[in-house]
Amino acid sequence: MADVTEEGVALMQPKRYAIKFNPPRFILEYTDGTKIRIRSVSLRIPKEPDAEAMAKGIVKTFPRLLNKAGVRHDQVVRLVRRLIDKCEVMGRSRRTSETLQ
Repeated sequence: MADVTEEGVALMQPKRYAIKFNPPRFILEYTDGTKIRIRSVSLRIPKEPDAEAMAKGIVKTFPRLLNKAGVRHDQVVRLVRRLIDKCEVMGRSRRTSETLQ
């Protein structure tokens, strides 16, 4: 039987989370007590990215799943920084290849 709260609502527990680089996405796998589900959110990387602000936005997108009891905020920030770094590298290499043509 699924874990439930006193109100009879199934507990949603995060299982795994990841990033996808192209196109930039934050992916969350969680269980709702009976099934494993996946949700994702597209991210736009601004010219002057702020990993902390982007992480707060992601947490607001998944408030019940990315709460302090389930996933630490610094883990989300770390993933966002990896995404930003990778997108910057991809952007530089794309600009370099366009210049060479």
